[in-house]
Amino acid sequence: MDISADDLERLFDALPDVVFFVKDPAGRYSHANRTLLARLGLARREDLVGRRASDLFPAGLGLRYDLQDRRVLAGEII
Repeated sequence: MDISADDLERLFDALPDVVFFVKDPAGRYSHANRTLLARLGLARREDLVGRRASDLFPAGLGLRYDLQDRRVLAGEII
């Protein structure tokens, strides 16, 4: 059974206590559920897609998330 990121997005939109997102290899958001959008104060997914955590979160936190993404993509277990 194949499940697409869009299918997962719809599933996680139905779970308001869960933050769900998918990022591309460069650390940019490609999918996110409504819970993450609401926490970031964004009205539309288009306002999130293509941006990195450092574009969306307060400076220290966003940069830390970006570093964590790079570490994971390098194969490090966090």
